[in-house]
Amino acid sequence: MNDVVAVDYEARRLTVQAGMTVQNLADAAVRNGLSVPVGVFPVYGNLTLGGLVAASAHGTGAGVASSLGDILTGVKWVDSTGAIIHSDVATETGLEQIRALIGGLGLLGIMTELTLQLLPAGSLAQVETWVRDDANLAADIRSQLATSTPHILIFWRPDLRYYKAYHYKPLEAGDVPRHPYRPDGRGGMLSPAPPQSIMTDYLAAYTADFDESGPQSDFLNAQGCALGDSLMNLPGFRDETSVLYNATIPSSHATFSEECSPHCIWDVKSGGYSIEDNELHIGLSRLEEFLDDVRSIIKAEEQEKQDYLDRRYGKGKVSVCLPPGFFWIRFGKGTKNLLATTAGFEEPVLYFMATFLVSGYSSYLPTKLDHIAEVIEQVGLCKYGARPHYGKNFDRLFAHPKCHVRDNFPPENFPKMLELQMKHDPNKVFEPELVTRMVERRGPVYGDKCALRRECYCKEDSHCADGFKCQPSASYPEFKACKVQYPKQKEEHHSEPKQEL
Repeated sequence: MNDVVAVDYEARRLTVQAGMTVQNLADAAVRNGLSVPVGVFPVYGNLTLGGLVAASAHGTGAGVASSLGDILTGVKWVDSTGAIIHSDVATETGLEQIRALIGGLGLLGIMTELTLQLLPAGSLAQVETWVRDDANLAADIRSQLATSTPHILIFWRPDLRYYKAYHYKPLEAGDVPRHPYRPDGRGGMLSPAPPQSIMTDYLAAYTADFDESGPQSDFLNAQGCALGDSLMNLPGFRDETSVLYNATIPSSHATFSEECSPHCIWDVKSGGYSIEDNELHIGLSRLEEFLDDVRSIIKAEEQEKQDYLDRRYGKGKVSVCLPPGFFWIRFGKGTKNLLATTAGFEEPVLYFMATFLVSGYSSYLPTKLDHIAEVIEQVGLCKYGARPHYGKNFDRLFAHPKCHVRDNFPPENFPKMLELQMKHDPNKVFEPELVTRMVERRGPVYGDKCALRRECYCKEDSHCADGFKCQPSASYPEFKACKVQYPKQKEEHHSEPKQEL
């Protein structure tokens, strides 16, 4: 399921098996004198194309192609009756079927072949890196999208008050590249992670000191801030010999990374730590309001911890930072697909994702300041009508008791999808639990420590980990989250100075 099926050189279309990976599609395009458009690939190069289409996974491109589904012109697939179906966007029925398959989570059947609209050979992208203060982030984003390129990736740390932007600029015929050409250049964000290391030990100690009562709380917090800053300053690109900050690379390589397995950063068995992602999709017209909300939520929710550290160590002696990691900001375009997370938007789409490092040895505790993520998620769902990314979220987002994901889509979309399901899979052979939950607007199954397992947003203390209480958010009190209970008394507990990691 990883082969090229056919090449239409005149139309610049490539038909491949749905089990082909991102990396192999990029290579196949080059071998056949074609290029993949800038911005349609996600970061990880070992994902399969059928999975990307079914989950409406994306790269970045405001109002232009930003996912594989945006360049999909045909699909061969099999439904639960055994019928082999060839869908083509050139026909009314085929277009309807393809709009259901993109983001359809495999609800209708199994995709076996995909036909993709590609570009001429040799298409290039110019990659540039920007680092700026975040005081005018929303205005900067709008300006950069309007004057530079729609293909922008931003890493943001509102607590550190700056952001880094990567611009992927497709070059037209006759354009003179400003930076050296690197034929093997590609994203470096997912370089293989080192095995068990000092990072493993640090993250375990950092997480275990959840209530800031340990003898090294000041040191652990300082290192958390420093590590977060270091991660923000890693180069975003590389080739076989060096790291890159600015370069000209093949358009097929513009937004995806080198292969990292078997030591990918999310593989806890490799390094003893992992990453946690959660991602929301909203209309770009609400950019300013949403970013302001994220800032205010972080500031308000961090304040209780900051007050405690000020009491313990003295005002301003120890700063509070988010855990090591960052927020991603990417962009897409609205579509007429049925269950794709871009469905029904009549404007560009904002993809907002949180990625933070977590210890693999602290399953009995949430990520530090995880309640901030809980509040941002609930505000996104309930205030902004956000759609959660199907592959990058916890169960709790799809089981909110009041703000149901289904209701954040156009009202006609789910009925249309269910009508097609009855035709192609009447016995619901392919229906995943995630779809059932959304269709039925199921709420969470509350139980002991369900919030710790990310299965619910808490209603009472028993839903939280030991040492945490279910309390209203400081910024949006209508939403509750599991919060650490810090001691009220002044403490004098200082660690000896330590060498930075």
